[in-house]
Amino acid sequence: MKWFLNNKKVFQAILILGILPLFLSSSNCYAEDISFEATVDSNQVSLDSSFQLTLTVHGTQNASPVQLPTIDGFDSRYLGPSTHVSIINGQVSSAKSFIYNLYPQKVGQFTIPALSITIDGKTYSSAPIIMEVVAESSSPQGQNQLQAEQPTSLQDKIFLVINTPKKEAFLNEKIPLSIKLYVAGLKVRYSPQIELSHDGVAMDEFSKPKESQQVMGGVPYTVVEFNTNIYPTRTGDLTLGPAKMDVQVYVKSAQKHFPDTDNFGGIFDDEFFQGFLDHIEMRPLSLQSADLSIKVLSLPEEGQPRDFFGAVGKFDFQVSVSPQEVKVGDPLTLKMNVTGEGNLKTITMPSLKEQNGLKLYEPQIKEENGTKILEQVVIPTSDQITEIPALRFSYFDTATKSYQTIEHGPFPLKVKKLEPGEQLKVVGLEQKESASAQQEQLGRDIIFIKDYPGQFQSVGFHVYESFAFYLFIILSIMTLSALLFVYSWQNRLKSDIAYARKLQAPKKAKNGLAHAKHLLAKGDAKAFYDATFKTLQDYLGDKLHLPSGAITFPAVEDIFNSKSIDANIMGSLKAIFDECDMVRFASANFDAIRMRTTYQNLEKIIDYIERHWR
Repeated sequence: MKWFLNNKKVFQAILILGILPLFLSSSNCYAEDISFEATVDSNQVSLDSSFQLTLTVHGTQNASPVQLPTIDGFDSRYLGPSTHVSIINGQVSSAKSFIYNLYPQKVGQFTIPALSITIDGKTYSSAPIIMEVVAESSSPQGQNQLQAEQPTSLQDKIFLVINTPKKEAFLNEKIPLSIKLYVAGLKVRYSPQIELSHDGVAMDEFSKPKESQQVMGGVPYTVVEFNTNIYPTRTGDLTLGPAKMDVQVYVKSAQKHFPDTDNFGGIFDDEFFQGFLDHIEMRPLSLQSADLSIKVLSLPEEGQPRDFFGAVGKFDFQVSVSPQEVKVGDPLTLKMNVTGEGNLKTITMPSLKEQNGLKLYEPQIKEENGTKILEQVVIPTSDQITEIPALRFSYFDTATKSYQTIEHGPFPLKVKKLEPGEQLKVVGLEQKESASAQQEQLGRDIIFIKDYPGQFQSVGFHVYESFAFYLFIILSIMTLSALLFVYSWQNRLKSDIAYARKLQAPKKAKNGLAHAKHLLAKGDAKAFYDATFKTLQDYLGDKLHLPSGAITFPAVEDIFNSKSIDANIMGSLKAIFDECDMVRFASANFDAIRMRTTYQNLEKIIDYIERHWR
């Protein structure tokens, strides 16, 4: 120990000479050549499974994932990287791999092209790989026979079809629509949500999907069918679709073999273990159907009744009045039912005309189980009333291509006189008695007279002790605050266009409503719906900071759904857009009751948005 302390320089020299070769060998071992290769876990794959493509860079860890080009016959998905470092006989080697899953699209022989990667300004390329995609087979012996019967591409095994029984229909005619998902030999998970472009067409909600089996071209398919009804809102050639659906396909995929696991030997590469190592994964797939063209015919003007308001289909109309024997001032109920095949939402119910001796209340209209129901309270105010007038309902029958009118009534009515001394009392017309003002009673109180006021003392005047001083300070602060507020507000109006439009939206909507109300009173249906549509467009455009001309129901539907707008408000909003389209493009005619309901719904929509959406 003493020798080492006395001979430090000798010891340091020995230590350096011993370690230096290790550093030299270490530096030499990292001077490894860079190479790039592509490998697959199998050169043959079935149509209902997947395989892994591994791109490996040897000699460096400084590499980024390769962006795969479009490969004919396959879809791809990047899984992630894997690194590998090994030391063998003092030699250090490193590698970095990028793992991809590839999904076959059709049967046949395909080539994964040469792929390239650039590292430190130099480009390295891999060799191309030949892949064979075969149809699914339960056994090798029957593979050739089954392959001839199975679809030869993924698009043949799973696809979406949109169909209607009619390619030509009348305006507002009810057209059944079906969207079918066909699946052959695959396990899938589908979403009940279907995206369908349907500009110029009103549509009901989709019913619960139904599953069935169907054989086409000798191939058995599982069919998932979604049904609804559509109603054209304008004439001419309409394009329906495409229908879009997102599904997830169960595919078989081999376990991942990363480079850092390859040194454990090949026992698990044995064919016996491969069945256990295979696993199922979910593959997302977006399906899209072809478009569907429909020719929409206008309704004939010849023979069109004056009381026709756009009902198209096949309907039954029933009317009842009860009771038919009442006293003057007693209420009776008028009830109307419309049932049948057609768009009940756009049907305008017949209305009872105002006449002397009858007081009419606002009707209540609802839909229940495919029936549109109107109930209205009517009160006779005179014993001279002997009947409720007849009511007519007209519709266009698509089967006979002619207008049909159903009439019920008149309904006899017996109105009894009031008893002597009995007063006419009609609900809603009661007069409230004015309360008489109570006269104020003035009283007297005892006031004591002070005999001696005490000693008076002169006090000096100070400005800060006066009320006027504090009032001046308060008014000055309020005035300055008001000026600052007005300045900032005007500055924001000039700089923030969205805020300015949102601020002026209620005022413009109020003016638009006043104009629409004026047209409603005149009974001009076309001008009323033009004003209603313009008011709604301008209001929503200002509120959402969008061009007013681009405001349609599909354009605002997603925005409103994201803000959880009430479902009834959304329904009323869609109904107004549909009615405006019917009048503006299809020359439909609605009566005063329907126009008044539209006006009230527009008021409710604007009031709801102002109260719930700041």
